[in-house]
Amino acid sequence: MLRFGHLPISLLLLISMLLNACSQKCEELLCSTGPARFNIQFIDKKSGADVFQTGRYSPEDLQLSESSAKIVDISIQEAAESYPVGVIIAFKISEGKQEIELKLGDETIRLHTTVSIHKSDCCSNSFVDEVRSTTHTISSEHTDVITIEL
Repeated sequence: MLRFGHLPISLLLLISMLLNACSQKCEELLCSTGPARFNIQFIDKKSGADVFQTGRYSPEDLQLSESSAKIVDISIQEAAESYPVGVIIAFKISEGKQEIELKLGDETIRLHTTVSIHKSDCCSNSFVDEVRSTTHTISSEHTDVITIEL
């Protein structure tokens, strides 16, 4: 009878140790992957040249519509010799289908995106699963850069 009385306490102690070990495992991981995001390069439809490098537009000409500003942030990465000006779109929303409207000079670019979250035991990661446009031709030779023809 004495053994049976100690069994629930022992079992409770074992469960407590296991739960504590799981939470410690997650505490040791760096899980901050940031928001889902993608990069855009705007190119001239005829020449294939980057519109910022040719001077057709400047990065300051790029604007988000008011409704899109609730969904995403844009940032401009300065050009260097090895790469053109980069436009980075970072999502404020967690997941789902979103429409983003950009204005570059007299061009209005509508992008339709799908963002998903993949969860594991300790961490979750956001991914841009799809980017398409109803207004412009887009392509993606590299998985991290979307090219939009203007």
